[in-house]
Amino acid sequence: MVNSELLRKLVLSDLDPRDRDEIIHIFEILPDDRKVAVLDEWDPLVERIRENRRKIEEDKRLFVIKSLDKLERDLEEMEKTAQT
Repeated sequence: MVNSELLRKLVLSDLDPRDRDEIIHIFEILPDDRKVAVLDEWDPLVERIRENRRKIEEDKRLFVIKSLDKLERDLEEMEKTAQT
């Protein structure tokens, strides 16, 4: 059973659902002293998770942009090659 304090904190947080699920799974296997530490240090922990999520999303966005740029260049090169 999931800790009610953890659930309360998760509901009040605006964490990504994927992150919330991961936290629940990890929390369940932690020893009791670590669970207490997580709950005691909740706000800084959540802020680090948010920052990491922002970085991940930005990296994904940049990857898509770079991939689309490369695809566009490759298509232009193919068109040039086909015209000759």
